[in-house]
Amino acid sequence: MSPIKTTPCLLILLVLSAAIQSEARWGKTRVEIHNTIGPGVDLTVHCKSKDDDIGEQLLHFNDSFGFNFRPRFFFGGTLFFCSFKWGSEFKYFDVYDEDRDSDICHYCVWNIVPSGPCLLKEDSADDYHCFEWNKSENQKFGSLPANPN
Repeated sequence: MSPIKTTPCLLILLVLSAAIQSEARWGKTRVEIHNTIGPGVDLTVHCKSKDDDIGEQLLHFNDSFGFNFRPRFFFGGTLFFCSFKWGSEFKYFDVYDEDRDSDICHYCVWNIVPSGPCLLKEDSADDYHCFEWNKSENQKFGSLPANPN
């Protein structure tokens, strides 16, 4: 084969190899959400991405739920966002944003508190990084149900 024909073939093999290694290296990611709002306070959570609607979950205090997915590391852009409702409060947050989270968590544990969600650092049992709530619902991929209040 001539060098002109070999180069594109090698480039295609290199790109495919990188994609396969990326998937094998990272595999699935898990997001867990824990209701730590307060004793006696139920939390309704509804999570979705561009492609998947995880559905609505009712979490009593100290309950949790989680879901698994495979981020699109090679093509990028994986985003899961959720609405959180308790009492008269209705908030939004991106529980997995590939740009923010791909290097810091593959098992993303969120404690939900009134001031905002707190991400457990993977190398610690009790060290959290807390975030502010989104200013509004994520408009990139559609919408969650409107605030019923």
